[in-house]
Amino acid sequence: MELLLLYLGSIALSFFITGTTTVQMARDIGKSGGKFNIEKLTKLSSLINPELQKISRIMKFVPFLNVLFSMAEGMQYLGNKEDTLYQLSIFGAIEEMTDEEKKDFEKRPTGLNCLLISAKSDSDKKKPKVDIKIEKTEEGTKVKIDSPDYTDKEKELAAQFFKYGIEKYGGVSEFADALRKNSDQIRNEFLASFTKANDNNSSKESEKTEDKGRQYTKKKNGIN
Repeated sequence: MELLLLYLGSIALSFFITGTTTVQMARDIGKSGGKFNIEKLTKLSSLINPELQKISRIMKFVPFLNVLFSMAEGMQYLGNKEDTLYQLSIFGAIEEMTDEEKKDFEKRPTGLNCLLISAKSDSDKKKPKVDIKIEKTEEGTKVKIDSPDYTDKEKELAAQFFKYGIEKYGGVSEFADALRKNSDQIRNEFLASFTKANDNNSSKESEKTEDKGRQYTKKKNGIN
């Protein structure tokens, strides 16, 4: 039982030391106005020899050696701080904070806050970029959506959805409030309306085609 507790304790201490080193590094980066670029940091980690990564992971679970290994990593960083941060910058794993992020970090200049800012920045980068333009005209509401993350059909459908909602509920804020309260019902009503409109358009196009066919047949047969 004692051996098990010592084993678990050494693992916990090892991870604590590694975490402390990471937080210290993040604090140093934050104080210089930088943050982690998590995407590039992940790519950089993938370039490390898989065998070395495997050995590093195994060492974290070898009693007592894991503590020494984590301490060595921490001492290596503290002894070569400037070189380590410079190398990370060269590979793009560190980038400059925005003015807003710098103000946020200045409120709490800690390593943990720098890590949170880095994580939020990474999350924001993954969000779809959408530009919505809404214009009120005499003919009605015009909505244009521009986004590199969606196809033309998806953007057209989204634009029609916004147009439908804005006109039905009387404005953008009113439509937003209605969506928060009952988004499923609004979506289903829009899809029903959209499907019906498409069916009507298809019927009209079919009638036009049939009419043109009848006129062509009459003309061909010399019938007025």
